[in-house]
Amino acid sequence: SRLLYCRAIVAELHGDLDSALSLYNAALESSTNPMNVHAALAILQGYAALESSLGLYTPSLEHYLRAEELAVKSRNRVALATVFHNLGALHQKLGDLEPAIDYYQRALEIRRQFDLRLQTGETLSNLAELYRTVGDTSSSLEYTNKAIEIAQLSNDSRRLGAEVVRDRIAQA
Repeated sequence: SRLLYCRAIVAELHGDLDSALSLYNAALESSTNPMNVHAALAILQGYAALESSLGLYTPSLEHYLRAEELAVKSRNRVALATVFHNLGALHQKLGDLEPAIDYYQRALEIRRQFDLRLQTGETLSNLAELYRTVGDTSSSLEYTNKAIEIAQLSNDSRRLGAEVVRDRIAQA
């Protein structure tokens, strides 16, 4: 399953998306060995991310929910935080804001618990963007400032993008 997963990533990077989908599916089918939970989580998330980018939201959601179930079953809280973040992003794309916020908040809780600063900043930035798109400038600024603070603590060069977003919100 690992080789198929790697081939799927390469196919995706080369723009051969049909092959990538087939390879992710084959990798997923061959990763049913219960000792290979980490590989199955990676495959499910890669598969779901590609599906989401192609607008295949229903199968993407199904794969993310399977990844959530697997992460819970395996007690892998860091992977679970990633799944929650990705589910938040998917719901945000679909315009389902309440579930998006809920998943992002669940991701934040775990990411903060494990002091995953860059990932926490990423989730905060997504929340800031979500609130900006619905016109809640106050919440958007709050989350943007928190993301910038974390980026500064982490010496993350992406903070410049967050600062630009904050300035854009302030001018609106």
